Amino acid sequence: MSRRRRPRPARPLRKGWFREVRRLGRRLFWDVLRSYVRRPSRSGERVASDADERRARLARMGTKVATGMTGARLRTVGRSAERKREVLGKAVMRSTAEVLDTLGDMKGAVMKIAQMASFAFDGLPEPVQRQLATLQTAAPPMAYELVEQVVEAELGGPPGAVFATFEHAPMAAASIGQVHKARTRDGREVAVKVQYPGVDEAILADLRNADMIFSTVAAMFGGFDARALLEEVVARMSDEFDYRREAASQQWFADRYRGHPYVKIPEVVPELSSERVLTSEFVAGRGFYDVLDEPQDVRDRYGEIIYRFANTSIYVDGIFSGDPHPGNYIFCPDGRICFLDFGLVKRLEPDELEVLRAPGRALMDRDPDELLRTTRDLGVVGADVDVDADELFAFYDAIAFATARDEVFRFTRRKVGEMLERMMAPDSAMGKLQQQLELPPMLAIFNRYNLGTYAVLGHLEAEANWHRISREGIYDEPPSTEIGRRWGTAVDAS
Repeated sequence: MSRRRRPRPARPLRKGWFREVRRLGRRLFWDVLRSYVRRPSRSGERVASDADERRARLARMGTKVATGMTGARLRTVGRSAERKREVLGKAVMRSTAEVLDTLGDMKGAVMKIAQMASFAFDGLPEPVQRQLATLQTAAPPMAYELVEQVVEAELGGPPGAVFATFEHAPMAAASIGQVHKARTRDGREVAVKVQYPGVDEAILADLRNADMIFSTVAAMFGGFDARALLEEVVARMSDEFDYRREAASQQWFADRYRGHPYVKIPEVVPELSSERVLTSEFVAGRGFYDVLDEPQDVRDRYGEIIYRFANTSIYVDGIFSGDPHPGNYIFCPDGRICFLDFGLVKRLEPDELEVLRAPGRALMDRDPDELLRTTRDLGVVGADVDVDADELFAFYDAIAFATARDEVFRFTRRKVGEMLERMMAPDSAMGKLQQQLELPPMLAIFNRYNLGTYAVLGHLEAEANWHRISREGIYDEPPSTEIGRRWGTAVDAS
């Protein structure tokens, strides 16, 4: 006969202990389930906005990618060089697909950073960049039911009642909202941008997860320390929540460039726009990647238009958009370029504009001492910071590699990537010097705009004397090209 074991006396539980274990157990269960059960679609859901959940998704993504790459490397042991390349290449593509799926679903700041990675850095393999490039215009969309809810809440009725026609499938889906083609009751073709529900909370959650985002991006970029640049990207996205602010900025640019021979800005439809819905004139044309195979002279022309738009916005008008990337250009059949997305716009005061021009002049005049003085005035070099003028000049000369000298220069992705790598690597000379410099709020969006424009020109491999074009805005010199001579004219280009 077996002896029955005497039950142990129950230990008293601390108050709330069991409740907390049960809560953590439930969270762990659902986290694991979400990680390994791939649903066919996340449609119908708001953007995940809980900081812990977003951090967990990034961690799971990183673990899954690392595990997959480690397994692939183990499978290459003892294999031929050709077989190693094949196995690792497939693993990289699977890892990129995982990153693409996760960041595309998460939206917000992490998706914005992936958009930057897809075209600003040349160190990523070409197949990886091609996959990430889909995030610029074709991220996983939200369900049409959510679109209907937002439109009805903002415009007083569902899309079918407010518009004559409204396409269910989005034309483009990005980090803040997605765009649907529609037709107004009076027959105008329009593009309707609808904000993702919960995306504002998601971006604020990303601010609390900044360290995790930085480490994820560092892995994607091959170890670059992009902290200074990415802090600005994450922090500034909160400016884009209110589409009414974007509508006002977009309409300013539309008024400025109406009838322009080279630039088109979509007109805003104010009666069909609100805080979370922005309705604009629909503009037809080709996308950025559709024009990269054009002849050199065509790409040079496109590059000059894009650069002149940036240069004029900064140094002439003192108002510029801070989000240049390939998804924000439409190449019209008549040769004009349509510029999109004015959610993040910086307006300079007249005194700020002059202070901003001064370092550019010192750089073009090849004057290190004047550059040091003007960057101190700008707040980049603190009054108590001891910086060698020649080292500072070399730093800025490397950043402005395309415009500092009076010569024809052809942008390439490699040249832009090498500049960014030197600037962001913490152990490089540029990286060490940058740690001594400050980035005033006035310059945060300015630097982002310039670097983004350089990356776009690198993909176009555009060639021109960018120094001479820059001098037109910085020194108020006469136009140096035929496009420049016609830039200020207003003709009926509709």
